[in-house]
Amino acid sequence: MTDQFDTRLALTILVLATFALIIMSAALDRHQIVVFGCWFIITGTLSGLGAMIARGHPYSILTAFSIAWLTTPNPILAAGWFAGAVEAVIRKPSLQDIHDVAGAKTLSQMMDNNLFRVILVAAIANLGSIAGMFIGAYVVFQISGIDIVEMLG
Repeated sequence: MTDQFDTRLALTILVLATFALIIMSAALDRHQIVVFGCWFIITGTLSGLGAMIARGHPYSILTAFSIAWLTTPNPILAAGWFAGAVEAVIRKPSLQDIHDVAGAKTLSQMMDNNLFRVILVAAIANLGSIAGMFIGAYVVFQISGIDIVEMLG
């Protein structure tokens, strides 16, 4: 239990430190704060919603929400991976789960399997994060006064 608490505490401190560094790194004006806020809320909400649809643990949902803003522009990282890792720590898939997932015949049986749930949380949180990236980019362009259609055409 202490290891789980230490991991959650470290993740929380990392996220808060990142916010602090962003705020302290430059003199942010109101426009930049609004753009960042929109990006954070849109990507986080849709990624967290994905984890929630997959019936992830509240910590997995919170992880997807809090990390999505940082992972969406990065092709190497994915919010669902972090949410899935948290889900794996909480649900602890076993070797028996690997065997049982192959024999499941209904969605209900699949959802009762810890391995399947971890994979589902990771996958659907990633889909939400991807949707958030596109919707968030559109909103950020609109707020910034950039006409994407004109740029592409």
